[in-house]
Amino acid sequence: AYQRLTAAGPVKVVLEDVGDIGRAPFLATNPGLADPQKRARFVAAIQLANARLQDLADQWRVPVVSQFGWFNRVMD
Repeated sequence: AYQRLTAAGPVKVVLEDVGDIGRAPFLATNPGLADPQKRARFVAAIQLANARLQDLADQWRVPVVSQFGWFNRVMD
């Protein structure tokens, strides 16, 4: 998709990573995330996805907006 987009002409691209939505009130009360081990696996999956997004951003030389970082600042 990135190649098709950039082939269309001069465009600006920004990627956005996945926020730590497990801390959102509607999910924080979810019994599946109340267990610290399950919560840790959930966060690890988000961080893995974000690392892969960062790899793509580095490859494509585009910036990444960190929703993960922003969300954690808001929720702290």
